[in-house]
Amino acid sequence: MLLALILALTGTIISTPAPQDAAPSATSRPADGSAEQFLESSRIRLYDIERAGLESMAFSLPVTTPHPTTGESMRLGDVAVRWAAGSEPQISASVANDLPEAMASMTEMLEAQLIGQGQQVLGYVRNDLFLGLLEGYDATLGGTEDGLVHVHFEPKQRDQTGQPPIDGYFRDHVPVRLKISIEAMNVEMSFDHTWRPVSETDSTLVLQELTVTQDLGFAKMEARTTFDYSWSGGLLVLSGYVEEITPPDAPMASNDVRLESVQVNGSPLGAASGSGSGADSADG
Repeated sequence: MLLALILALTGTIISTPAPQDAAPSATSRPADGSAEQFLESSRIRLYDIERAGLESMAFSLPVTTPHPTTGESMRLGDVAVRWAAGSEPQISASVANDLPEAMASMTEMLEAQLIGQGQQVLGYVRNDLFLGLLEGYDATLGGTEDGLVHVHFEPKQRDQTGQPPIDGYFRDHVPVRLKISIEAMNVEMSFDHTWRPVSETDSTLVLQELTVTQDLGFAKMEARTTFDYSWSGGLLVLSGYVEEITPPDAPMASNDVRLESVQVNGSPLGAASGSGSGADSADG
């Protein structure tokens, strides 16, 4: 849940770690043209599940969070997501009715957070890292830094709360890191992603791991999420993820989340699996 709160603050954002000592390559340098053209070339490197045949998706997501006094995992609520190509997603949230007294008055805020988490997970399902970003930001190319192409994202509405500027870094058109500085909160954040090929015969990439580091100046917090996929009707579909949260001066907490009641193009997850079932074991 902590990772969901971080992502709800900053929106849909992505990155991937890259070797610091690697030399720039010809494909790392931005070609002549606009940032939009560069980002479109980046999209091609990523698995396009809609082009592969995803027309609709539905799932529910149980959400847990640490108890405010005991620290033990407790149910916060559930979020249901329905999406069809060409239409806006339908997302509904249900906050648990047995929350601790300290959280009982926060129902509206918690419901908004649940909906935000549903939106984020749907973004992972669709594997489109720029969709939400480009809706709210203008992108400009900023040259290269340490062999990585720098793309700066400036919010279209400069006074929009929760939309600080973002600096993205790309290697060979693959997003490798995003950095965010929230001056009002004195917070520095970085988002590092690890990718893997869809299968031995499909070299487009799906997200394998996301690491979010939040630097408060006096302390650092890290949240790492590892994503799991299943083949369903010839499509590689997100089936769940594992969060590992390392707060400052506290033991790591782990949370295993499975998508429930999943329907892919109207059929249950795993129905009519395609021939690429070996992709689950592909290296990232």
